[in-house]
Amino acid sequence: KQSVVLFEHRAEKDSNFALAYAGLADASRRLYGETKDSIWAQKANLAAEQAERLSSTIPEVHLSLGSVYSMTGKNVQAIAELKRALELAPNSDEAYRLLGDAYRANGQSEEGIAAYQKAVSSNPYFWMNHNELGQAYFDRGDWAKALPEFEKVTEIASDNPRGYENIGTIYLRQGKWSESIPQFQKALAIAPDSETYSNLGTSYFLLKRYDESVKMYQKAAEMTPNDEQLLGNLGDAYRWSGHSEQASAN
Repeated sequence: KQSVVLFEHRAEKDSNFALAYAGLADASRRLYGETKDSIWAQKANLAAEQAERLSSTIPEVHLSLGSVYSMTGKNVQAIAELKRALELAPNSDEAYRLLGDAYRANGQSEEGIAAYQKAVSSNPYFWMNHNELGQAYFDRGDWAKALPEFEKVTEIASDNPRGYENIGTIYLRQGKWSESIPQFQKALAIAPDSETYSNLGTSYFLLKRYDESVKMYQKAAEMTPNDEQLLGNLGDAYRWSGHSEQASAN
């Protein structure tokens, strides 16, 4: 919110400064992602379009507008804007990564993977490029290719929970439940998360370690008390651990 205030102040001082509007669009887009309040989506869209009206030769302007279009489901327009950004900044890993997001949202999986691969080639040292490529592989069920990308995330950003969480999820899907547990535990040691607690609970449950499963599902339910599927899983764990009364309550 403070970024919004500062970008607005800069735009008021110089109404022809395109990057001020691009920054305002980016900050508003982030706020929409956090709050889901449509006012921020509208603000982001207006600011991004104003930035492009002021200057169509700055790559950051097209990145902002492309991101806003992706956020609002205008995937074809997003792809066009992000391609334009790449014409102006051919080595931008951010542009390739955002283009990959837009392609995937538009149902173009192969094109999305190709864009992520270019993002990794442009900047192999940024964890998010590997994470998005790994996620694209994961979503199409290609776990053998997803796993090394997520492992790279843990190498580059060992203090980020995403790599460990994603590796654990692959092991969980592969039936390697014991191997998934330390990965989920590492992720939770960095940042408690409802989904990670739930996944860890599922690993314990499948290993028939029901009491431990209950504890993890309880922690997940405390964080997201309105998740019906999670409450159902907690009920199952209670039932299998011999706590029928708690199972009925859930």
